[in-house]
Amino acid sequence: MKLTIIDNVISLGYQNLVEESFNSTNFDWYYQAAISAEGRDDVNTGFSHRIFGDNAASPYYQFTYPILLEAINKYKKGTIIKQLYRIRGAMFVKNQTSQPHLPHIDHQFEHYTMLYYVNDSDGPTKIFSGEKIIKEIDPKKGRAVFFSGDTYHASSSPKKHPNRVVINYNFMI
Repeated sequence: MKLTIIDNVISLGYQNLVEESFNSTNFDWYYQAAISAEGRDDVNTGFSHRIFGDNAASPYYQFTYPILLEAINKYKKGTIIKQLYRIRGAMFVKNQTSQPHLPHIDHQFEHYTMLYYVNDSDGPTKIFSGEKIIKEIDPKKGRAVFFSGDTYHASSSPKKHPNRVVINYNFMI
């Protein structure tokens, strides 16, 4: 799977509903001391919500899984998801850190990743080849980005917008 960007992957009404839900005071965000990888010297903190993974699902699973289904159909019509490994919401707040986020892969096994941007923000996703940044993808509400799970990538904290919210999907097709 090459890097693929699809804008407006779901309808505007659905985009607005997702954004309102994730920015609601009723949405449960959990502090994460190291956002990029366990066991590495990551000084960057963030907020996370595990929507699906480790045989557990949050109440937001039924609400967020269809985003992946719609997106995968726009990526390649008729594609079936064979295995869903994880859905995770992530939020970084304005000026949270000036340190670059660490390049990482989400899992050590074969999989695919899709990022869904919940809101318009700054703080691009950086795509790496080796130690070199080869692409920066701006967070745009309704945008989905697909790439192979062995692609090193890094988030970044916003400097202008109040927050940057993304839903990260890991799956097999």
